[in-house]
Amino acid sequence: TSTHRILKFTVGRLHGRGWRLDKYLAALLPTMSRAMIQRWIERGDATIDQVVATGRPVLRPGQYVVLNAPLPERDDIQGYANKLDILYQDRWLIAINKPPGQLAHQAGRTMNGTLLNQVQDWYEATGGDPQQVRLVNRIDRDTSGIVLVSLDVKAHAIVSQAMEARDLDKEYRAICHGGPKEQHGHWRDPIGEGPPESIARVVRPDGQVCHTEFFVLEQAAVAKPSDTPAFSLLRLLLHTGRQHQIRVHAAHNGCPLVGDWVYGMPCRELTGQALHAALMEFAHPFENRT
Repeated sequence: TSTHRILKFTVGRLHGRGWRLDKYLAALLPTMSRAMIQRWIERGDATIDQVVATGRPVLRPGQYVVLNAPLPERDDIQGYANKLDILYQDRWLIAINKPPGQLAHQAGRTMNGTLLNQVQDWYEATGGDPQQVRLVNRIDRDTSGIVLVSLDVKAHAIVSQAMEARDLDKEYRAICHGGPKEQHGHWRDPIGEGPPESIARVVRPDGQVCHTEFFVLEQAAVAKPSDTPAFSLLRLLLHTGRQHQIRVHAAHNGCPLVGDWVYGMPCRELTGQALHAALMEFAHPFENRT
């Protein structure tokens, strides 16, 4: 939420059997330090079966644990680098054009300045309940474009179910080095985890099923038809939604995105990869329209 990081779970019958509470929480929150988690417990921010946890208790199967850790105080609504670029708004939903460089939501030790923080502050300032604000989709920090945010819990559930059922269509635009040989095609390379010391994902036979459809919209001029263009503008349709899917597929197929420092090379003129979430189409949860 805008003020707390809340985690609720029931201890499983096998997973984590006999673990201390701080170790279990550290496994669920791998980007947080164990010392920070222990401070939360010592401060009384965790309960086990509705009783405040003390010390370093060992967990038992079936126990219900709630962590309700307050976040650091954040800047006020005027403290964000960019004003909200609102593309669409009604009483249930709001679509934001997220700038590159801004996290969509709190992650790791970054608690301030996220798009979720900003929308919660904006909605509260307009008289709404910030607790109702939830992200429907997420895009990478350095990717720009549409992030859909719900202002109503019921609307969030309906649209999220549509996204899981692939009844929500998303299109991206990207600029890549070189370009595909075909003007239209499909990348279906399976993607899985990369080396443990890297955030990169890789194409691997045992990876998750992935499907990216591409269209070449424009290409940089070439001296003769047989030459490879320096850059191409791509229209990309996601038929699955895996982490870094477009970036991995483009790089694996010989046309890494411009500015992608993970799968290609950085670009001095860009903060990150040249990737933009350009279109989102779905049935409105309460009105007979898309």
